[in-house]
Amino acid sequence: VGTSIIQSMNNPEGRSGPITVLVHAVQGNLSPYMPVAQSWSGVLLGCQTPKEDYSSLEEMAAAYLRSVETKVSPEQEVFLGGFCMGAVVAREMVHQAVNNSLNLNIK
Repeated sequence: VGTSIIQSMNNPEGRSGPITVLVHAVQGNLSPYMPVAQSWSGVLLGCQTPKEDYSSLEEMAAAYLRSVETKVSPEQEVFLGGFCMGAVVAREMVHQAVNNSLNLNIK
């Protein structure tokens, strides 16, 4: 897995439907999601921790949202999820997307 925030977790070629983005758990990497990625039928992306540190959860969520915006078009449905800390970050991402009227079709 590379060093950018957004990583493709399965081969998106030939897959359609909404995009699901899973946010890393507390350890910061996407390895806990690999068993899910192997059997996921749709497009699955993951947010992993980059090398820089964030001063707050809100700052982290905002950076992740900016990264998601670069990977999806406004008409694509995007589902956010995670477990452990990832669920908390995903919830903050949804909160910011709704409150800031971002050009994302977040579900």
